[in-house]
Amino acid sequence: MSTATLDHPTETPHRRPRVLLVEDTESVRRAVALGLQASGFDVTAVADGAEALAVFAAVGPAVVVTDLSMPGMDGFELIRTLRVRQVGVPVLVVSARDSSQDRAAALAAGGDGYLVKPFGLAELRERVTALAENPPRRCGTLTA
Repeated sequence: MSTATLDHPTETPHRRPRVLLVEDTESVRRAVALGLQASGFDVTAVADGAEALAVFAAVGPAVVVTDLSMPGMDGFELIRTLRVRQVGVPVLVVSARDSSQDRAAALAAGGDGYLVKPFGLAELRERVTALAENPPRRCGTLTA
């Protein structure tokens, strides 16, 4: 008889890791959601940052996958808002914006990874899996 261990609070022995997908382009949102679902993830897909914040608590994601360029609340603002609220869920940015400045800005805002569109499903799956299984640890300022 074996016992299951839980490495992440949003996982149970019979539940697939939850992903909150934030993408404004419907065709991309649908394709990425289907690909992640086929890879074993439970996906909730929304069109913008404000909608992501509205459903965040109910979804309880292990990972957030977000675009940067969206109407209303963009990906940068979404990430900053999550971090200000001290939400430690890992965030993977997927964006067509491929400059090193955009990548650095997304990571500085609190993103945990960056994937440039177009990307392959295998790489997306492995990055999301790595973040879900080994979420970055965040802590406050250390003082002596």
